[in-house]
Amino acid sequence: MFSLTESQAGQGITAAILYFFLQGLFSFLGSCVLLFLMFVGIFTLQDGRRAVGLSVLLFLALVVVMMIGIGSLLVGYGLRHRHPWSRWGAIMLSVLLLPGIPVFTLIGLVMLWYFFQPQVVAQFEAAGDSTTVVGRTQPGPPEGTPPGQVQGGEGDEQAG
Repeated sequence: MFSLTESQAGQGITAAILYFFLQGLFSFLGSCVLLFLMFVGIFTLQDGRRAVGLSVLLFLALVVVMMIGIGSLLVGYGLRHRHPWSRWGAIMLSVLLLPGIPVFTLIGLVMLWYFFQPQVVAQFEAAGDSTTVVGRTQPGPPEGTPPGQVQGGEGDEQAG
């Protein structure tokens, strides 16, 4: 049907990174509004049972919005660094967009289509072919190297 070029795949990832960072930012702003409404509800309602019920409801909404915001920021960070797990995080967050008819449903469907494209999958699989050690990405040991054996490097003396 539609096929992406390598540059389109890269541009799409950049757009997804921007989207997830903005979603995280707006989720945190929404959390602040919910927190404000929760305190206003507690202090302005005269009926104690209604105030508690409203506060519990707003607190649950606050937790959900915060979780989506944190997840969005983590996925945006992971996409920026091409971590393989971030592609699956983006897929899960895209599924959560589907009930938001009509705009968010369309965004979610486009993202789902995009993150299953072979060119995009290849970019994240290529990034996952190396091992990460304390923030540095290094290639794995050569094939056939016994576990625990360290390859010679600077300062190693060769016997012979």
